Amino acid sequence: MSTTETRVAPATLRTATGREATRWVGAHCREAPGLTTATVLTTVAGAALQVLPVLLLGRVVDGVVEGRPQSVLVTIGALMVAAALLGAAATAVSTYLVGRLGADLLARLREGAVRAVLGMPSARIEQVGRGDVLSRVGDDVAVLSKGIRTAVPTVFSAGVLVVIATLGMFGLDWRLGLAGAGALPAYAL
Repeated sequence: MSTTETRVAPATLRTATGREATRWVGAHCREAPGLTTATVLTTVAGAALQVLPVLLLGRVVDGVVEGRPQSVLVTIGALMVAAALLGAAATAVSTYLVGRLGADLLARLREGAVRAVLGMPSARIEQVGRGDVLSRVGDDVAVLSKGIRTAVPTVFSAGVLVVIATLGMFGLDWRLGLAGAGALPAYAL
């Protein structure tokens, strides 16, 4: 006598696609245009100021080769130090603003998750299982929170820095710029 068991797969909650998540983030960033703009501008300024000392160093080398007066070289050196300090400050402000924007997004995400769960029929919650629902509201938001606080500022700043550094390479020589642009797909991956 053999028994055939038919197992019913437990129902699961739907997971947003990357495109849906990106649209959601974009829509919520548009709701805070001042904070979003300030975040982008400080990130771009920080990246540009981090690249500027390297470009100025090229001017120092050119000045030494051309025999320019020491006062010009000292001025360029002072500009390098100022750019490095301002770049560090802008990067710190950018990291803070990305974190603040991320905290706002997480608060809205938590509210939306709770609102969605409270709007679900109780039969659906029982079908899915309370553990899955609690996991989505708790664990998933915690993982997103950690990512927004740590990974997003780093990746965003690094991405902007790579683009500005590539543009700076084009400013030095178009061949150097092409070489830098050749590395962009690796950074994108």
